[in-house]
Amino acid sequence: MKTPAPITRFDPNTPVDLSPLRIGEFDVRRARLPGTNYLRYSTMHGEEVAGRQISYPTAADCAGHIRNYTSPTTGRRQRAAMLDTDLHDNIIGVLRTKEMDARDLCRMFAKTSTVMAPVLSMLMAEQRIAQRGTERRPIFTAPAAPVQHPAHP
Repeated sequence: MKTPAPITRFDPNTPVDLSPLRIGEFDVRRARLPGTNYLRYSTMHGEEVAGRQISYPTAADCAGHIRNYTSPTTGRRQRAAMLDTDLHDNIIGVLRTKEMDARDLCRMFAKTSTVMAPVLSMLMAEQRIAQRGTERRPIFTAPAAPVQHPAHP
């Protein structure tokens, strides 16, 4: 009978090699996902993160991240969403009635998370909406609209 392999326990304090990688012509940085034994691999385009994944990336994965990041249509959609004040007002109006997470907002407005994330970040920076929850599942809300009192003559 074969001896079973020993069971290894996850120790979050064990040191892990987090040095940058070079995969083909691409630079990849790694970081530990908090509370797990997984690493997050970030494909870099200069100093910007072009894409992330948990599994060890291949050169094809990195090329796909760079291609999606530099795609002109993605950039155009993001810029259009950033300038669409009607979209901003609709998001705020919905968030005044109930709290929602980013995934539900993306579905409601038929936008991808890459298009919606910068818009939500901008609205938070302008303090038009607020965020609570966790980094993995943020929940957004908007303050109630200020009450307009009629001017007395």
